Amino acid sequence: MDIYKSKKRFTEKVNDYFCLQNVTSHNNGYVKEIHYISGKITFNRFIIYIFISAFLIITGSGNVSKIDFMGDKAWIIGLIIYVIAITCVILKYKKFNKLKIPKNLVPDLYRRDLPSNLRPAHVRLLLEDGIIDEISLSATLIDLINRDYIKLEYNNYSNKELKYKLFSNKDIILKREEKDTKELFLYERYLLEWFFSYNKDNTITAEQLHKFLNEDIDNKRETPKDKMDYFQALVLMSFPIEKYYNKAKLTRQKSIYLLFLVAGFIPWFAFISYIVEFLAIYGFGNLMFVSPSYILNQTGVNEIAKWRALKKYLNDFTNIKDKNAQMVEIWDYYLVYSIALNITSIASHEISDFFGKEIFKLKKSASNGGINISFGTFDDDYKKTKWNLAFEEEMRKERQKYIIKN
Repeated sequence: MDIYKSKKRFTEKVNDYFCLQNVTSHNNGYVKEIHYISGKITFNRFIIYIFISAFLIITGSGNVSKIDFMGDKAWIIGLIIYVIAITCVILKYKKFNKLKIPKNLVPDLYRRDLPSNLRPAHVRLLLEDGIIDEISLSATLIDLINRDYIKLEYNNYSNKELKYKLFSNKDIILKREEKDTKELFLYERYLLEWFFSYNKDNTITAEQLHKFLNEDIDNKRETPKDKMDYFQALVLMSFPIEKYYNKAKLTRQKSIYLLFLVAGFIPWFAFISYIVEFLAIYGFGNLMFVSPSYILNQTGVNEIAKWRALKKYLNDFTNIKDKNAQMVEIWDYYLVYSIALNITSIASHEISDFFGKEIFKLKKSASNGGINISFGTFDDDYKKTKWNLAFEEEMRKERQKYIIKN
């Protein structure tokens, strides 16, 4: 069974398989999609929660205010219930994290060596609760340069009409080296195929890449955003999630919380509206923040602490921020993982500017503005299908490429 026949469908199936929570932001034809492995309170998600909850409680209070002796008192009681419901969700979230997520057992010390051989994109995924973004892409590119799959050069030019001028009089050239890629993860091989498929001579400049990414929008069905989504799915597919997370069976709980939320949109009357709206706000909050499909285990908590200790060392005892991308030949994995650890440097700016925000670009007609959210699937996470079996076999092969250090 060919699970890669449709990249878009494959991406959707992977996200459903892992029950990912996501926030998708639309901005002037650019779409950035961020996934979270566990229930994480972010600013965008919290604002959405506040506004939808406000709509629910206003509806309930409006119904109660129709009772003669209530009047304006209905709105005051509604506000109190609104605050109480949101407070209950936040307190449950804090209690959940305190009870379910183990305490870090790694001493708060500096670390100079790599804690494990996790690839840079997977380090960012682990430290940022599932995020796979332009920083992950930058770190992967630098890592492929460091491992001699790509050669990086600078090209000086004086073309004043150059549209995509990045650095004063300098542009980056990436050249793909003739090297066997069978040991690479699928997402690394895909990145090579993606960026170097545009030119037959296996070289690409920033100017060319930006031009071709925009042409993808005009001439092809597959947009850069589609390709980036596929890259994200492949990164997640090869991540040894079971090593660092415990899977929670929450189908029944999520179903109950969903019923609470749905009940909030039914036009109840009298005092029952208050009860239903409280349950709706409480259920909605639990769906968004307190019912993750995966929970960090002791290994995951300790691994995160070790990588943060390395980040602390790089920040306090090196001048890694002053290094450009070509310095990877000297700084080796330090420069590679500094990008994955989100340490801003000249190198990180160079590589992120190389591909630019065009990787999040889609056809403008497909952009509907605003922010979309989803809660993943409410189906049985362990239900086997032909697609699931094929995917799990492919995923097993990918993860065999890892030998995680103890």
